[in-house]
Amino acid sequence: MKSTKTIHQVYGIFDDGVPLKDITVFYENVQKTKQFCRDNGIHHKMWNLTQCNRLITSSYPEYSKLWKHLQRKKTTANPHWNPILAADFIRYCILHKYGGIYVDCDIHPIGNVKSFHNLFTLDYFFVHWNNDKKKLPYNAVMGSQSKQPIFKDIMNECKQSYYRLVNKPIYKQRKGRFIFHVTGHYMIQRVLKRPEYDTDSVKDILKVKSKEGKIICSGGSSCKKALFEDSNASVWFQGGTRRNKRTLRKSKRREPILKKYSSVTDKPNLDVSILLSQADVNLLYKITDTTIQLFNQHNLAYWATDGTLLGIMRSQGFIPWDDDVDLAIDSKDKELLKSLKPQFRDEGLELVGVGKYMKVRKPGNSNVWIDIFMLTNGKWPQNHFQDINFRSTQEIYPLKQGKFGSLKVSIPNKSSEYLDRIFPRWREVAYVYNHKTKHKQKIYFKDYPELKKPKLPTS
Repeated sequence: MKSTKTIHQVYGIFDDGVPLKDITVFYENVQKTKQFCRDNGIHHKMWNLTQCNRLITSSYPEYSKLWKHLQRKKTTANPHWNPILAADFIRYCILHKYGGIYVDCDIHPIGNVKSFHNLFTLDYFFVHWNNDKKKLPYNAVMGSQSKQPIFKDIMNECKQSYYRLVNKPIYKQRKGRFIFHVTGHYMIQRVLKRPEYDTDSVKDILKVKSKEGKIICSGGSSCKKALFEDSNASVWFQGGTRRNKRTLRKSKRREPILKKYSSVTDKPNLDVSILLSQADVNLLYKITDTTIQLFNQHNLAYWATDGTLLGIMRSQGFIPWDDDVDLAIDSKDKELLKSLKPQFRDEGLELVGVGKYMKVRKPGNSNVWIDIFMLTNGKWPQNHFQDINFRSTQEIYPLKQGKFGSLKVSIPNKSSEYLDRIFPRWREVAYVYNHKTKHKQKIYFKDYPELKKPKLPTS
């Protein structure tokens, strides 16, 4: 691997089996980054989980225990565990070992090519938002020469911070702050404040768009000083402002259910989350119909789960903002499911394994699919699903039937009781989300009654 003029990116740390191409904002920006590299003589390296594991084992074995801990997914007892910690940490290891520039998958290079190449000559650098008065180092873009001591110090600070803070109750409540202080910008800032390091290394070379559509950058309206564009920051970027502690305390006390929108423009904009065309909706119902027919023909017991179960119980159909169907089977039927690959192929579909679950999809269409999860005695194999485990198989069996548009779909025996337990306000509240943008918004059906109506296929 080239040691200096390399742009590094990382994908797959979450080990959830979702292909990069299925997350549009990531895929499009990675393609732009690759093209930029091809046009300007820069090596591009995309790191996967296997390669990251190998880097830790071969070059940084002293962090092996930490690396495993950082990858842990949330549980009921530890809601602050998050693989984002691992995704942050490994980028520091990569830059310390090889040097170059790290760029998040939702960011791509822009601007003056000569100025960009000059970044490779710096000992190290980070970036900050143009109007952030604190100039906090944003670890989505950063660079270094190989073996720079600052990145070894950052790695050590991650380790010390994790074991110092992980069992403190406050960080189990303030999950985002745990990430910021352990592997994020507050942690980097602590290292940069040491006398041997240069706080001027935090550069104003990032172009960001706020939720209101305002461009935030240096160099005037043309952003002529910007060398990177963050294409996904509008999901969470607050225009550079940070609410103070008093404001946060007030917002925590406010009861969201009492919120009134003074006008339509005050309501959350859901356009970024409701993406499926009617053709995709039609296709998803067709794939679902074919799948459950094959299951029934081969005596494979299944049931609707997750968002699909919510849609059946709440709307008798497909949730308007969803983009997949979620089904579950018992893990003992895994081999029976895999044996149906030829039958799916005969129907013009493909059944593929993606980690701990399988997918049914139409070749050539990445917009819609069916996820099929394999549970053992009602327990999910994925660590991050442990808080939605069934308490017993009596919650699942005997299976009942629910209405999914014009289809009859199997559902758990005690679906209402199960949803009441894992999502107590599911009849009143929803989290509008899709896999493409990863954009998530909480809404109340009293404000969006139209969203209780299902998306149905056209005849």
